[in-house]
Amino acid sequence: MKRRRFLINSGYQLKTTAVAVTVTGIVVTAILIVIGYLAWSYSVKLERVVQNQTSFMKNQQELFTSLLYLSESRNLDSIKISREVIEGDMRNNSEMLEETVSVVSHINMVNWRFFVMLLVLLAVQTVVILLVYIRLTHRTAGPLFVLNRYITELKQGKFPEVRPLRKNDNFKDLFKNFRELVEILKIANLDTTIIIEKFKF
Repeated sequence: MKRRRFLINSGYQLKTTAVAVTVTGIVVTAILIVIGYLAWSYSVKLERVVQNQTSFMKNQQELFTSLLYLSESRNLDSIKISREVIEGDMRNNSEMLEETVSVVSHINMVNWRFFVMLLVLLAVQTVVILLVYIRLTHRTAGPLFVLNRYITELKQGKFPEVRPLRKNDNFKDLFKNFRELVEILKIANLDTTIIIEKFKF
């Protein structure tokens, strides 16, 4: 049994494959660039959240130390200083917590937007690839449709006028050979008709 060839029409098959790979590669690269940028951006924001939380824990420790100092102190001046430290720490903690909540909420909102954007990009990629392939296959399907119509005409005893293919159509070699075959058949038919006419009484 003869082994099948992997590439039957290497020019057509490799060109079609190259276009598909290129389009997919461009879309995937664009998505990866967006993902990379967002990952870096959120990494920076999350680092700030970590710093805030670290500072918050330090302030909490200082607050706890101040409260311990306050509970052991009987001097009013010490109490006044400790109160100012506690209030300052509380303000700083409140500001950092608000910033942390704001950053986390923002990251959450952007993550949802990013998820929706990925879905939209995948839908757009699908549509783009579909349109590119329809256009590419039209360059194949069109000539095959016309060739089928010409063969039907030949089967009915007619000789089709084989028109040239469009500039980007596939199977130009096949159509050239088919056009030559139709011309040979026309000549053979004409010769047969002349011979029949000569022998008519």
